[in-house]
Amino acid sequence: MELGAYLAESTAGMGVLGAIVAGTNATAKNAELLRVGAISETDAVLDIGMEALKNGVATALTFGTVAAIGGELIASIGATLVIGATLKYFWDRGAEHLEITGKPPVKTAPASIKQAAKA
Repeated sequence: MELGAYLAESTAGMGVLGAIVAGTNATAKNAELLRVGAISETDAVLDIGMEALKNGVATALTFGTVAAIGGELIASIGATLVIGATLKYFWDRGAEHLEITGKPPVKTAPASIKQAAKA
C-alpha cells in the first residue's frame, strides 16, 4: 500500500501527513537560514518540530471536523480551508503571546465584573 493512501484512511493519518509536509517545508526554510547564519541549529530544530506539530494537529482536527460535517466536494474544500486556517491562526497567535509575555493568552474579566463578583 502506498503511504499517501494509507495515511488518508484515518484522521490521525491525515494529521501525520500534514506534519510530514509541514516538517519538510520548515526544513527547507531553516536550511537556508542556517546556511546564512541567521538561526542556530537548536532554533532550527525547534522550529521544524513546532511547525510539524502544529500543522499535524491542525490537519487532523480539520479533517476530523470536515468528515463529521460531511457535504459536497466544494463545500468540504471550503470548510477545510476555513477551519485549517483558523486553527493555525489561533495556534500561531497563542504561541506569539506566550513568547512575548511568558503567559498563556487568557483574557481576564474586566474590573467591573471582578468587583461585582466580590459583592
